[in-house]
Parts: sequence; structure tokens; C-alpha cells
Amino acid sequence: MAQNSGVRYEGIDESIGQTKTYFGQIEEIWELDYGGDLQLAIFRCQWVKPKGIVVDDFGLTTVELQSVSYKDDQWVLASRYAQVAYWPVPKDNKACGCVRKAEDCGT
Repeated sequence: MAQNSGVRYEGIDESIGQTKTYFGQIEEIWELDYGGDLQLAIFRCQWVKPKGIVVDDFGLTTVELQSVSYKDDQWVLASRYAQVAYWPVPKDNKACGCVRKAEDCGT
């Protein structure tokens, strides 16, 4: 896992019609150049299954990074994400990380 590859995305879960927070890791960064002044950065991410995300009573979010999902919806506009960093959970034998939110990177 790269140190700065964590992302958080606020999206709509169409099955329940509510905003949901998704966590993942960036795997590729692409820049789409449409000519002139129009360039868009997009990220291909590996998203974590919702059951792999736990928020404890103190608001600490733990993400099971090996619990991968949403393989058919991997792309997100760079302007729509927020950067997070994952730190290993020492007492857990799974590949989990605690989430530390950075400032939103999008506009």
C-alpha cells in the first residue's frame, strides 16, 4: 500500500437512495486531454466492501483493505474525492487500516 494512495468518496447508494461514504486505494491516475484547456484527471480505485468498514464508538474508522468490491465501477473524477491515509491496526491480524482524513482535495 502506498502511503498517500487512500481515497474517500461520497456517493449515492441507489439501492437505498442515501449518501454513502466509500473508501479505497488509488491504483492508476489518468489525465484525459480533450484539447485546448480541457483536461480531466481520473483515478482507478480499488474500493472496499461496505462490510469491511467499521466506525467505533469514538468515531475511529477501520477499513479492511483486502475486502474488495465494486470492480465494475472503479473510476472516479479526481475532483470528487478526498484524500485519506491508512495506518496499520497493530492488534488485528487482518490487513486493516485506521483512517485519517485529510482536507478535501476536490472543489
